[in-house]
Amino acid sequence: MNYLLGYLPDDYLREIARYYSQLQPPYPAPVTGASGAVLARGEALVMKGDASRNLPACRLLPRTSTTRKLRQW
Repeated sequence: MNYLLGYLPDDYLREIARYYSQLQPPYPAPVTGASGAVLARGEALVMKGDASRNLPACRLLPRTSTTRKLRQW
């Protein structure tokens, strides 16, 4: 990709950027109606993880070496 873009004039690249910046893609409606059990399970995974499946808590990933381990998968 860098090779292709490296030879395009700056004016044309700005025109492409302007075009894409003005697009208004239709986003899907947010999912609603999750049960209390589903929300509670999601919160538990974020806050505590799941030791039985060897899953760390999501809230800990940026601050631990776990991120490096997950990237190796």
